[in-house]
Parts: sequence; C-alpha cells; structure tokens
Amino acid sequence: MNVLISAAAEQDLAAGRDFYSRRGVEIGHYFLDSILAELSSLSVVGGVHARRFGLH
Repeated sequence: MNVLISAAAEQDLAAGRDFYSRRGVEIGHYFLDSILAELSSLSVVGGVHARRFGLH
C-alpha cells in the first residue's frame, strides 16, 4: 500500500514536531519518528481496514 501525505499534513507534522520540541529536548523528534513509524506500518496492515468513501 502506498501512503500519500498531503502538503497540509506535512505542515501539520512539522507544526507538531515544533510544538513538542519547545517542550523538551528530542521530544519533537520522538513525535515525528513515532508518526512516521505508524505510517510505515501501513505497508503491512494497510488494506485490512473497512473502506469508507472508497478509502481505507
């Protein structure tokens, strides 16, 4: 499964990283790494979820 991240979602991820970076050292990187790991796991489990509006 290919996961596409829209430009708006990329901006949201960057804003989340920046938000958490202001709270502590490396927290912003942890946030972003965690989200990207979850997106990566969709290559394994993607497609098993119910479809809504033609999308999983």
